[in-house]
Amino acid sequence: MAKPAAKQKDNSKELQLRPRIMEHDLATKLRRAEGWLADGLNVNLVVAFRGEEQSEPAAQLCDTVLERLDGRARVDKPRRVQAGAWRVTLKPPPQKRTQPADAAQPAAAKARGSGLAEPAQAG
Repeated sequence: MAKPAAKQKDNSKELQLRPRIMEHDLATKLRRAEGWLADGLNVNLVVAFRGEEQSEPAAQLCDTVLERLDGRARVDKPRRVQAGAWRVTLKPPPQKRTQPADAAQPAAAKARGSGLAEPAQAG
């Protein structure tokens, strides 16, 4: 019997916006996106528009969102028009690698803190 297909874990969320969004609503959506990015999820930004006349405001909103998320996200797939919407895929910034505590200490410090007692001097 064949194994069932493994479900792929979808580690991306979609953030849908419209060009006429109010500032408070945009701030709320951006906080939500920042939380997803902090959790290590990708964010698919979708700025939907209707007709040719709204394409430019939608593109400007897309650029505004990218500016406001600068430093908290990096662009994975650049801005593109697809099915009446500007789309951008964002990724969380790369994690800074931290060395384990043991590797960060020099060998002399390890010897001092290893719990080995030095012989007492007779005196």
